[in-house]
Amino acid sequence: MEEEKHSHSVLHDHAHHHDHGHHHDPNDFTDYVSAVAEYRKTFASKANVMAQAPDPAVRDMLAYTDEIGCETCFDRFDKQKPHCTFGLAGICCKICSLGPCKITAKSPRGTCGANADLIVARNLARSAAGGVAAHGARAREVMLTLKKAAAGEVDLPIVGKDKVLAVAKMYGLETKGKTIEALAGEIADILLEDMSRTVPGTHRTVAAAAIPERQKV
Repeated sequence: MEEEKHSHSVLHDHAHHHDHGHHHDPNDFTDYVSAVAEYRKTFASKANVMAQAPDPAVRDMLAYTDEIGCETCFDRFDKQKPHCTFGLAGICCKICSLGPCKITAKSPRGTCGANADLIVARNLARSAAGGVAAHGARAREVMLTLKKAAAGEVDLPIVGKDKVLAVAKMYGLETKGKTIEALAGEIADILLEDMSRTVPGTHRTVAAAAIPERQKV
């Protein structure tokens, strides 16, 4: 009986005080609806483009595509209207398999607990990371091509000799007695190492090329 009273006391106290290290905020919601409404006003239609494009060639080309039944990006954009409010606000999340989650005043947090602001920031960060990855993959191929050209493994001449010397100087490389090809190979190695080193270290390209304000960031 005493044990039962103690258990009831613990449960009763917890239910009233919720003193367990986190809080429940039912008003944790950022309303993006008004911002989306203003954003929608900036959406140009195909008719707007036809009426306001400063280059008459653009208007003539769009009129011609209409004549031949060729769909353009302007047609496709108009067909999408009205665009999804959740998508425009950036508060639709399908990152994990528990989604998709859409954030409203009724459900201000996704299944994982993220609120609207976090979801917007997270979507933007992932989009930026995806873009960097795509550009990085293409840049790596250019670097590898430069390395192979410097080694004579592909039939591509190093034509930007002044640029090679300037970049070598930027990196602080010794240029005396070295061929342009040898310097180009050293530069390619630095670039490849900066892009994909296994253990974090000084990013030589940033240290050599970025302005002081950017380096502080």
